[in-house]
Amino acid sequence: MKRKFAVSIILFSNLAPMIFIAILMLGCGKDSPVNNESNIPSEYRGRLVEDQGTITVQSREVTFRVWDHGRVVDGDIITLIVNDQVLLDTFELKGPDAKQQVAVTLEFTGYNYLLLFAHNVGSIPPNTVGLSIHDGMTEQSFELEANLSTNGAYNIVVE
Repeated sequence: MKRKFAVSIILFSNLAPMIFIAILMLGCGKDSPVNNESNIPSEYRGRLVEDQGTITVQSREVTFRVWDHGRVVDGDIITLIVNDQVLLDTFELKGPDAKQQVAVTLEFTGYNYLLLFAHNVGSIPPNTVGLSIHDGMTEQSFELEANLSTNGAYNIVVE
């Protein structure tokens, strides 16, 4: 019995450093930079940016759904940007029955932004985009508007 106990201690003492290193490595990358204030730019591609609201989510891993929110699908073409990264580029919006889905890992814990740039306003101005964001637990819907002189943006805050 004493031998089994001694062998167990020796095995554990040999494994302990490896377990500690594995725990440290698993923890790496889980922390994200923290941004405690809005980072919406004041201007994008020569157009002013209008802050149109804030949504709070529980995870950096989110899925956006995007569609034309107008009463009529009218040929709106947009670019969507998340924290300076293009999410959809020169994308023609379809109606609510043809939502475009895009998964994203938000850069920051705290404030991130989603920006709408309108390449046109379709046949019925302004360019109105319906969006939903799903964080793995809840789905929230909102809309963004832009035209040929201003961009629209939303704060996406990860708690």
